[in-house]
Amino acid sequence: MVLCQQGLQFFPDQAAALREMHRVLGSRGRMAVSVWRDLGHSPGFHAMTAALARHAGADAAAVMRAPFSSGDAERLRELVAAAGFRQVRIRIDVGAVRFPSPEDFLRRQAAASPLAGRLHALEVDTWAALARDLRETLRPHTDDDGVVFPIEAVVATAHAAGRRS
Repeated sequence: MVLCQQGLQFFPDQAAALREMHRVLGSRGRMAVSVWRDLGHSPGFHAMTAALARHAGADAAAVMRAPFSSGDAERLRELVAAAGFRQVRIRIDVGAVRFPSPEDFLRRQAAASPLAGRLHALEVDTWAALARDLRETLRPHTDDDGVVFPIEAVVATAHAAGRRS
């Protein structure tokens, strides 16, 4: 079994990565890959990306956009099949992400994401403006327990049966 959860989108050559997954599996091997769908399917991360573009710059927004760059279901199906996998199945999974507040969402991105350095380097006034922007944008997703929004993933499963040696 090969499992690649939320990693394929970061490989510079996704086709080569999938071919390597196929190569290491035996003839009865199975593979599962999941990638986030595009930002249009995650209003919270979409809001974060837009706010970053306005307050932290295009580079910061690009970092936030990267994990959501490979979520086209049919393209993923084609890549998996082209790598030699058979019985390719695509499923869209929908979950929810919850944070105590929009500010906590921002703090967590600053603490545990590739954005950490960029966010920590912001001036105090810029950080405050970013937090206000995010709070306002996420208001429709905020309830008494914090902020909650959907996030979707594309999951591909397949068999290596029939692979060439």
